[in-house]
Amino acid sequence: MQNPDQLHFATGGIPLSTLPRNTVNGVKHSRELGLTGMEIEFVRNVNISTVLAPQVRQMAEEQDILLTIHGQYYFNLNSSDPAIVAASIRRAVDAGKIGKQIDAWSICYHSAYMQGMETAAVYAVVKKNMQELLKQYQQHGIPLWFRPEIGGKLSQFGGLKELCELSAEFDHVLPCIDWSHLHARAQGKENTEADFRRILETMEKINGKESLRNVHFHAQGVKYNGKGELCHLELKDADVNYKGWVKIWKEFGCKGQVVCESPNLETDALVLQKAYQNT
Repeated sequence: MQNPDQLHFATGGIPLSTLPRNTVNGVKHSRELGLTGMEIEFVRNVNISTVLAPQVRQMAEEQDILLTIHGQYYFNLNSSDPAIVAASIRRAVDAGKIGKQIDAWSICYHSAYMQGMETAAVYAVVKKNMQELLKQYQQHGIPLWFRPEIGGKLSQFGGLKELCELSAEFDHVLPCIDWSHLHARAQGKENTEADFRRILETMEKINGKESLRNVHFHAQGVKYNGKGELCHLELKDADVNYKGWVKIWKEFGCKGQVVCESPNLETDALVLQKAYQNT
């Protein structure tokens, strides 16, 4: 799939108002809502079969919906247990194979936990294991962009600079910037237009100008404490400066997909889309 020629807005999962609530109907309903994307959530397992995949792909093509994937949460490339690392890689490959069948564009993962280690040490382990994962993607002809996602908790590996630098080590890898997670990691900071501008300037400097034409963002409200993210919130209930987000996305000419993981999925996805359009 070619990179998007616009900034799409999507729900993180099947829109809540979809009836009956399944993936094919969710893709169709996304278009009916006025959205142009949908992220498929493989939270615990790959929930699209090889039988269903062609139907999902056909509906996405008919409705002109950009599909992205959030990979399984049971994933840790920094485990001290080789079996867990191997299982994590296997899960990513299984998700990528289905992603290829549905013609998804991008897949994101929370890549690792810190486990009491220094960032540089975790980085080295994750890099080594990601090399193996991407080798298997290549062997299976999986074309999806692979996106290590910003972690919302300080116990997760995944600050902005290390994920940009990790992505720069590989082809077809770029960070998934979750704007609320950056806010939560900073315990309420990273919330001004100057902050947002600096975030994208960092990505541009490390990953190149074209990375801004190839973004996979997550955006929603967030509740946090001194350890980072506690849970996602609706935009109206959170202190995130989402109007500042959309202003800077437009200023930098970002293209790709913005996925809203709010508890009120489609309502807040549409709030973000309208704010962007009106900026």
